[in-house]
Amino acid sequence: MKKNAPGMTTHVPRLFIKCLLMMKFTILLVFAFSLQSFARGYGQETISLNLEKATLKKVFKAIEQQGA
Repeated sequence: MKKNAPGMTTHVPRLFIKCLLMMKFTILLVFAFSLQSFARGYGQETISLNLEKATLKKVFKAIEQQGA
């Protein structure tokens, strides 16, 4: 077993560990928020319908045609 010099400790101060955890958390948040800027936006188009007494099949068909 290796002995330490007098006055030397082998434990890492708690403040240092907390600092490392905060830095890791900050890097993770920066990475997560930067991914949001690269995300593509789907569903930004508007669909307008003016149907009366239409079956659901016709409504879905009209939505599909406008959404494509």
